[in-house]
Amino acid sequence: MWLRSVILALLVCVTSGIAQAQPIQGIYLGAGAGVWMPFSTKATAATTGIGGRFDIRQSPGYDAQISVGYGLGNGWRFELEGTFNVLSWLTLMGNYSYMNAKYTRYIQGDGSVFTGNQIPFDVKYHYTAGADVHFVAPQLGGGEIRIGGDVSYQGKKYFENENNDYSFITNNTRITGLVNLQANWTSADGAWAVSLWANNVNNKRYIINATDLTAFYATIPEFIATDADGNKINKMYVGDWNAPRMFGVSFTYKH
Repeated sequence: MWLRSVILALLVCVTSGIAQAQPIQGIYLGAGAGVWMPFSTKATAATTGIGGRFDIRQSPGYDAQISVGYGLGNGWRFELEGTFNVLSWLTLMGNYSYMNAKYTRYIQGDGSVFTGNQIPFDVKYHYTAGADVHFVAPQLGGGEIRIGGDVSYQGKKYFENENNDYSFITNNTRITGLVNLQANWTSADGAWAVSLWANNVNNKRYIINATDLTAFYATIPEFIATDADGNKINKMYVGDWNAPRMFGVSFTYKH
């Protein structure tokens, strides 16, 4: 088994090494190296995998960059990131990631089967879109001003292998339109910078982690109580929420 893993690792590294960028109709292409990831455990998320990156950059005269990351295996992922200077004063950017992180085979000693369940703490998708305007301000010493923001979304995640967290917990792990804003000034020589920022402007709250403590604090009737579908109706969790709305100012000096 170890010899097979070593041979496959060498084959992947040799066949998917960094490729020389070549111009194709004004677009530059490049590919990242792959990696072999052997795992052998009773609970297996991704038994094998090959990963890499694929970059597209337009030739001089244009200003756009697209970066694609990928991973192949029983649990695969995909990432897409782009930055576009559509106008001399306007930049658009965005990123999207998807991860099919699930147990390919997981059977506990008591017979519980978690095969096919989403792996706890892993989010299937996350994406962000943003924009900023930028221009030189002669009235402010010829420095550059950038004003922009971004909005983020995220899918649900679980904290239990059973994927049966209380619905209030699961539903509040999602991010639905969290907005950040910022306004920056940078001196002409790049030595000084002032930033006004506002994180989570619309005060979106989501749960980062949670631990079920019901078994430690509930009475026996509370612990065994269920609804018509057999779901537990009494739950007690301890956990953390994301940071609330925050405003600030930052000063930077480089020498």
